[in-house]
Amino acid sequence: MGSDFCEVMTTLWPPVIACYGCAAVFGIATGVVELLSRYGKGNRTSWVLWGRAQAVYYIINGLAAAVGLFASEALGKTELLSLYETKPALALLQAAGVGLAAMFALRSSLVSVEGRDDRSKVELGPAQILNVLNRYLHRQIDKRRGTAAFEEIRKIMADVDPDKIYPDILLCLAISEAIPEADGERIKRNIELIMTNKEKFSSRTRAISIGLELQREVGVEAVRNVIDVLKNAKHSDDTTPSGTKTTEVEKPSSGLPDRGVNSLDEQLDAALNALGKSKDSERR
Repeated sequence: MGSDFCEVMTTLWPPVIACYGCAAVFGIATGVVELLSRYGKGNRTSWVLWGRAQAVYYIINGLAAAVGLFASEALGKTELLSLYETKPALALLQAAGVGLAAMFALRSSLVSVEGRDDRSKVELGPAQILNVLNRYLHRQIDKRRGTAAFEEIRKIMADVDPDKIYPDILLCLAISEAIPEADGERIKRNIELIMTNKEKFSSRTRAISIGLELQREVGVEAVRNVIDVLKNAKHSDDTTPSGTKTTEVEKPSSGLPDRGVNSLDEQLDAALNALGKSKDSERR
C-alpha cells in the first residue's frame, strides 16, 4: 500500500510542480506588471516591487493562478497532468494560459447588485474577496512608496526657495521625451496653482509639493540634477559683481606684424622672414 502511494506520488509529482509552478509564475508576473503600470513612472523599482506588502501581493496572485488551474483540472476542462507525460512543452504553455485566464476570471464578479442610491454596487463572486485584498495591498504599497519619495524630495528641497527656481524648475519636463503633452500641461497647471497659493502654504511646503509633483513623472534623480544645476547657476550669478564688463586681455606683442596668422607653421614662416629682413638691413 505504501509502496503504491509512493510510486503514484513519484509519477505525479513532477507534472504537478511543473504545471502549477508555471501557472503561479505567470500569476506573479501579472502582479509585477500591474504594480509597474500603476506606480512605475517616476518611482524607484525598489519602492514599487520590494516589500512585505508586495510579497503578499505576489503570493495572492500566484495562488489565484494555481487555484484557477486546479479548478480547470477538477472540472475536466483540461488534462495537463497527463499531457505533461507526452508533450511537456505544450502542457506548460496551456498551464500558463490557464493561469492568466484565472487571473481575470477570479477578479470578475458573477452578479453586481446596485444599491438603493443607484450609485453604489455590491459585487458577488470571487472578485469580492480578491479585489478587496488587492485594494488593501495597493494602499499599503502606495503608502510605503509615498513615504520613501517624500523623504528623498524633502532632502533635495531642504534649502530651496520656490520663488527663485520657478519657472526654471519646469526644465525637468524637458528631460524625458516619453511624457505625454496632456500630462505635461497638467503638471504645469498644478505647479502654477502651488505657486499662486503663497498665503496658504509656506515656502518649504510649496517647494516640497513642487518636487513631489515632478518626481511622480520624471523621478527623483531628474529632480535632484535640475535642482543642482539651478543652485549652481544661482551661486555663479551671486558671486559675479553686477554691472561688470568683460574685457579682452591684451596679448604680449612679439614684434611681428599681425597678418591674421593662425597655424604654427605660418607663425614660424613669418618669424623667419622677419629675422631674414632684419639681417639684410644690418648688412646694408
